Amino acid sequence: MYPVALNKYFLSMMLAFLSSEISAEIFLFSSGNQFHGCLDCEESDQHSICNRYGKFGSLYQSTSIWNANGIGNVGRRYSPFSDMGIGLKMADTQGNFKGNLSISEKGDKEYSQSLKVIWGANQENYSAVRNDFCALIKKLNN
Repeated sequence: MYPVALNKYFLSMMLAFLSSEISAEIFLFSSGNQFHGCLDCEESDQHSICNRYGKFGSLYQSTSIWNANGIGNVGRRYSPFSDMGIGLKMADTQGNFKGNLSISEKGDKEYSQSLKVIWGANQENYSAVRNDFCALIKKLNN
């Protein structure tokens, strides 16, 4: 297999495993396909970026986009909050690329534009951004 096909194969396998446990459509990944949670799953799901007590929604876990010292650090290339970065890859349950979650111009139109507005409106306060962005996600999914 070619590297791109192999990469998509492993991503698809990981998503097949994750999607059997999670009721979500969009998953977040950084380089090397490191998983950073689901964007649109239930807030109570342990994989949700909106679960403030979970690995991916906490302000204190390095795997959480809401951690200013972890993947959420504005200086990191894969941080959704980097003006110059590419953000996190978004993939559906089949492993298809759905865009990047990023406040930079590399972000997708649906989620990233909303995140950028919320980021600016909350003066880069991670907790407030999480609360507002997750309220928006919940509203979009109902």
